[in-house]
Amino acid sequence: MENELKILRKEIDEIDSKLMELFVLRMQIAEKIAKIKYDNNIKITNKEREKEIKSKIENHPIHIVKNYYEPVNNALIKASKKYQEDLIKTNFR
Repeated sequence: MENELKILRKEIDEIDSKLMELFVLRMQIAEKIAKIKYDNNIKITNKEREKEIKSKIENHPIHIVKNYYEPVNNALIKASKKYQEDLIKTNFR
């Protein structure tokens, strides 16, 4: 049992590492989006886009996504918006 637990935790650690890599990529794209928004005087928050994403989650065929991913997504959106705000405040320095 203890060995199986170690193996499963190692798998989780590997997945977490991949998630962090994907998070960095996501934030790099958010930076590009922030620049476009800044250059075109567009607000950071886009409620329609957020509704669209929420709808995709709510209508996802896999129940784990439908029932448990929304808080993860909310945290991603919050971090992305904060990052964009910080970039704009510092004029992308």
